[in-house]
Amino acid sequence: AVMSLLECNNLIEILSRVPPGHLRAVCRASPESMVQLLSHIEPDKVREMLIPMLLEPQSVIDGSLVPVLAKVQEPIRLAKIINLVD
Repeated sequence: AVMSLLECNNLIEILSRVPPGHLRAVCRASPESMVQLLSHIEPDKVREMLIPMLLEPQSVIDGSLVPVLAKVQEPIRLAKIINLVD
């Protein structure tokens, strides 16, 4: 369900660039949060912001990104912040 929200080119780029362990860790976060986040991120921001976040060291993914995704009450707010970054 989560991956169907992404444009094909963004999906291909994520799968080719992001290490599998990083994807597994993020997928363990709240699936509902991921769906809301991905469904509200502008397609061009996937390459500009989301992929670089997913390329952080595994310790950052596990210690910071996953806990935020798992605990955030309004994932759409995160998407709005990501969309605003130039």
